[in-house]
Parts: sequence; structure tokens; C-alpha cells
Amino acid sequence: MLEEKNSTKMKAKTSFIVGAVSLTVACISAQAQAPITGTIDFTGGLTVDSAIPNATTFETFYGPSGTGGPVVQAGGGLPSGSYAGVAGNTVANFSEPFDFAIYYAAFQSSTTLTSFGLWSFSSGGQTYSFQVNTVTTDSQLVLAGTAFFDIVGTGTANITGGSSSYLPTTVDWSISGTTANASGLALTLQSSFAAVPEPSAFAFAGLGSLLSIATLRRRK
Repeated sequence: MLEEKNSTKMKAKTSFIVGAVSLTVACISAQAQAPITGTIDFTGGLTVDSAIPNATTFETFYGPSGTGGPVVQAGGGLPSGSYAGVAGNTVANFSEPFDFAIYYAAFQSSTTLTSFGLWSFSSGGQTYSFQVNTVTTDSQLVLAGTAFFDIVGTGTANITGGSSSYLPTTVDWSISGTTANASGLALTLQSSFAAVPEPSAFAFAGLGSLLSIATLRRRK
């Protein structure tokens, strides 16, 4: 009977330790994926469907020379964080048309829409991409004959390939611009995408070490 109890205790103890080690290994594996950090900006131009302040859609995107796609802006510490290795003037493929008014209306009515893949590009063996989830601000005005716009929202950034592995990360984004021709449909483009890592990502990354400490204490 005593042998049976000892055997049962040993099995329970062994089971607990193996389970803890398995969970710790899983968490350490998850640490290999880091949340995206930093900011990346693009410059170029775009066209809208109607003159500011009545635009609802970005019809086309183009580079500073009027051809190709918007390019990565370098200087002043940008790109930064996970985007730091991207060379300035790297051309991005922006999807068009992008009906931002629909996303803004959905945000106002608390409706969720399918994400819109806004841009992507490859650099240094990695693929960078971004999806729009919401448009939270649609600001358009004409002042002294000059048109201004600022479209702001949230989305998801992804970086895949290469030696580093990243988690899909929430990003604050904006597309803003201006034109001296208030009735024109072509405007300059200045867009910014700044990563906002979720607190839960950091908490999960640290869970492995916390579990390891807990296991060691239990075994003493």
C-alpha cells in the first residue's frame, strides 16, 4: 500500500514537471516572434475621386516623379525600429482604388469591415505589408485656395521572410497631403505608419520565464 502511494506521488510529480517543461518550451518558441516596432513613411502623390473636401476614394497612387509607386522616405531617424533596414526610395506597391469613406462610415456605426491590403514591398529578403482595419478620422478642408486632407486609422503590419520573425502588429496610420489647386484631383502624398505593439504580446513573451521560475520554486 505504501509503495502504491509513493508510486502515485512520483507519477503526479513527474506529470507536473513534464507539463511545465512543455509549456515553457512553447513559450520560449513564441519569444522568437517579436512584435513590430518603429515607423515607416512614404512620399509621392495620389489622385482622388472628387475635389477636397468631398473626396471619398484614393483612385491612384504614384511616386515623386509621377510614375511608379510611393517611395520610402529616409532621413531624420526614419525608417526606424523593425523598418530600420529598409533603404530610402524603396518603391511600395499601393493597392488602388481605396475607398476610405466606407471605412470611416463603418467606424462611426461600429461596423467591422474586411481588412484592405493597402501596400506591400520587399527589401533585404523580407516582405513588408500593411492592411487597413479602420479609418477613425476623415479631415478635409480648403483654406485660402489650398486643399488639405488627413485620413487616419488603425491597421495591421506584417513582416515575413528573412532571419527574423515578427508577430502581426497593430499600427496607427495616416495619409495626408495638400494641393494649391483646390479644385484639382491630384495631391501630394505624405503617409506615416507607426507600430503600436500590443501589451499582451510583451506579456506572453515573458510568460516562459515566469513559468520557469515557478517550476524551480515548486521543485525545491
